[in-house]
Amino acid sequence: MKQRVKTSARALVDLETALEYFEGEESGLGARFLEAVDAAIQRARKNPAAYRAIWGAIRRVQLSPFRYNLFFRHDDRLFKVLRILHAQRDPDVIETLVQSEDE
Repeated sequence: MKQRVKTSARALVDLETALEYFEGEESGLGARFLEAVDAAIQRARKNPAAYRAIWGAIRRVQLSPFRYNLFFRHDDRLFKVLRILHAQRDPDVIETLVQSEDE
């Protein structure tokens, strides 16, 4: 069975907000951010164990060269993008935001 990719509604809002910000900073930067998100999802789907579990089954992949992290959970059937958040946020706030999306 092929693994489905699902993106939470909050992660879609996170993505849209970041895209608008980056595109406002420099034309084409939003597209580069989207490419970084897509590449990170593909890498994480290929080898999710390469990304350390940080809260239970929730893992994090960095969106290089951007200072954002993509938080995900996975099993054999589903790869779920939980949130896409700036890395400089307060770690306690990040944990609360990510874990609330995983419920």
